[in-house]
Amino acid sequence: MDHVPNPADPIFREAVDRASESDRNWFELNPSRLFRLRDVMPYEHIGPTKAPPDGMSWRTLVARVGPGMRWRAVLSVPAELENDDADDQQLASIFMRLAPKPFRKLLKAMLRKKGLN
Repeated sequence: MDHVPNPADPIFREAVDRASESDRNWFELNPSRLFRLRDVMPYEHIGPTKAPPDGMSWRTLVARVGPGMRWRAVLSVPAELENDDADDQQLASIFMRLAPKPFRKLLKAMLRKKGLN
């Protein structure tokens, strides 16, 4: 029987804490950005670990949805896309297709403020 990852396992909590701290620091250094695309950190994601579709790679999309609030999703993106090449407009489009409705509402307000609606 396959081992099912347990989100209460300390290795996963530590990974999420490490990812959260990295994202917080990145947004502090990039205050005009609402989104970050980055590699998935080891043990950050506890879902299925199958290979991404051909030509794609797993990444983490991070959205700043409010002061001190971030939303993360692991998704497949084109493998040739460099994390730093994805701009807020591209990442907002992805976010709006994936995020839960309350987060989309928060983000729409932030995008309007930034002039990206």
